[in-house]
Amino acid sequence: MIIIATAAKVELARDLIFKSKQIEFLITSLPGIGVSEDEQQERLKNLETELKEAEEERCRAVRDREEAAEKLDAVIRRLRRF
Repeated sequence: MIIIATAAKVELARDLIFKSKQIEFLITSLPGIGVSEDEQQERLKNLETELKEAEEERCRAVRDREEAAEKLDAVIRRLRRF
């Protein structure tokens, strides 16, 4: 009975160490750890700017696609007349 209890304690200790390492890893991978609040705010501003630029680029691409589709449609209509 004592051997089983000791084995259970050893297993529990190993599990605790493993979980502790997992928690440490998760904490170090959290955003903002080791970064000041000002740096985080600056990063957010940069990300907002990037997002706006990407959205503008997406809108331009949609307009370009629509224009190309209209031109293609016009060409197809002209070809049907022949």
